[in-house]
Amino acid sequence: MVNTQFLNYVNAQYRASFKSCLVKAFAGSGIQSCEILAEVGTKKSWLNIEANLGITGTDCLVAVTDISERKKIEHDQKLANEQKEKRVDELALAAKVFTHAREGILITDANCIIIEVNDAFTEITGYSREDSLGQKPNFLQSGRQSAEFYIAMWKTISTTGEWYGEIWNKRKNGEVYPEILTICAVHNDAGELQNYLAMFGDISVMRSKIKKLEH
Repeated sequence: MVNTQFLNYVNAQYRASFKSCLVKAFAGSGIQSCEILAEVGTKKSWLNIEANLGITGTDCLVAVTDISERKKIEHDQKLANEQKEKRVDELALAAKVFTHAREGILITDANCIIIEVNDAFTEITGYSREDSLGQKPNFLQSGRQSAEFYIAMWKTISTTGEWYGEIWNKRKNGEVYPEILTICAVHNDAGELQNYLAMFGDISVMRSKIKKLEH
């Protein structure tokens, strides 16, 4: 009767394993253990049950240990591992996009120092990865935009976290060309500025075709 009453507090998902644990203990199979979730009202507790046949052979001795804290740690660790695996997958995908994108991509640190560029960046600008790392993106400027233009651009980035528009830059060979540029501010989980990401596409061919159509 006591076991039946206690069973009422065992979460339905764990009742079968709890019953099996007691049956084996009463059968004289030695100490049996199982972990169950007990529910008393709105309170839930994880319990470790150890059961063994009593001296008389007709009763069962049961030791109950609250393992809720351990279960919480295990649950939190599982979530952390899942998040880590998800992050690894996201980084792998991002790496593929970064490598194979047709747009030029550059990444800076929070101080606007270039820390990475992709192959398309080199193809468009003519500057190699070695040429670019450690530089600030303004080494690409053509001089066609005024200081006021850049002040307004960075004010928008500071306010909204991004900027999109057309800009003129200069290749390594000195050729000035138009591009469509997107700049995004990247923040960490704490909301702190971590990087700037810039993606751009060369639109000089498109501009040339439009000019021919106009004439």
